[in-house]
Amino acid sequence: MGSNTKLALRNIFRNKRRTFLTCLLVGSGLAIMMFVDGLMLGMKDMMISKVTSTWLGEAEIHAPQFRRDMDAAFSVVGADEVVRRAEQVPGVEAVAPRTLVTGMISSSGNATGGAIFGIDPQREQNVSRINEALTAGHMITANARQDILIGYKMADLLDVEIGDRIVLTATEPLSGEIAQSLYFVSGFLRFNDRAMDSSTAFISYAAGQKLLAMPGAAQEIAISIHPSADQDVVVANLKESFAGENVELLGWWELAPDVASILAMQEFGLWIMAVILFILVSLGLINTMFMSIFERHYEFGVMLGLGTRSSKLFSLICWEGALIGVFGALLGLGMGGLANSWSARYGILFGKGTSEFAGLTLSEPVFNQFSVTQFTSLPAFVVVLTVLACIIPAIHAARLTPSSAMRRAI
Repeated sequence: MGSNTKLALRNIFRNKRRTFLTCLLVGSGLAIMMFVDGLMLGMKDMMISKVTSTWLGEAEIHAPQFRRDMDAAFSVVGADEVVRRAEQVPGVEAVAPRTLVTGMISSSGNATGGAIFGIDPQREQNVSRINEALTAGHMITANARQDILIGYKMADLLDVEIGDRIVLTATEPLSGEIAQSLYFVSGFLRFNDRAMDSSTAFISYAAGQKLLAMPGAAQEIAISIHPSADQDVVVANLKESFAGENVELLGWWELAPDVASILAMQEFGLWIMAVILFILVSLGLINTMFMSIFERHYEFGVMLGLGTRSSKLFSLICWEGALIGVFGALLGLGMGGLANSWSARYGILFGKGTSEFAGLTLSEPVFNQFSVTQFTSLPAFVVVLTVLACIIPAIHAARLTPSSAMRRAI
């Protein structure tokens, strides 16, 4: 240990109470950054899971013009072959083809417009949470020609019960003719998604193709990626696999750009918070260091009079700041680690389970997550912060002259 380090270590422990409070200030800043970083990571994972596993999937395949015009005529031809090829891409967990058309959904008491999905229930349960969303009745089967599932809010609007009749009216995309079909309500769904609960109906995949008079075609193909796989890599491989073909493959961040944009702001928000904490901690640290310097004016005057160079005095003050930063960072690691551990175990529930984001009701608590950054980059940032904050007091000490320092101390 160098002489400067030993001297700095002795100096900061001259006033143990002040040093402890300063380290507590520095450590609290680090603990807050660690906790917020863990909270943002947990919220990010929860939001991605909500968006992708509820219905969207991690990726979807459409005809190139479909999402722009939402016209069922733009369909994926030979959907079964596309599904087979997508399933062969490494990292893909499940694939579910769907028909989709907007139409009129009518009961004997009321009518409403909405989206009508044709689904393969066996494939769909591995991509979306449709089975978990079933709150009453039974799931449709692959061969069900007249079973229909609707959201619980739509059921209230149409004033229907299980077994009641519903008529679907849609336009056949290719012929332009009006098609009507009679269905019986087999169950109610609750996705906790405003749009899906109030304006979406589900029939079997075969019934959907019959309603549209488009056998072998699908309007969208949802893809679920295995949790252990890198989503970006798998989506890139899927795009490469279907490159040059008349299909459009999009990742969830392209399908839900509003959610992706908000999540992308999280890291930026963390750095804004870090800057604010930097200012607050720096002001406290600068005040502490100036107090320490004013108390040692006579000592500094003697040191300068005995030939100590100003640069050595500057270095000494910086070393004191660095040691305070190290001790503060160790204290902050302990506090931040405990806070993250508590939240990772018990979670934080915002509101009373009724918080809404991008149309989704957030009823689950957010569980903090740990990352390597919390134990490497953030503590290093805090130590560098304390050293930078000590530069102004160090410059002041380095500019002292023996006569002026000793005169101020008298």
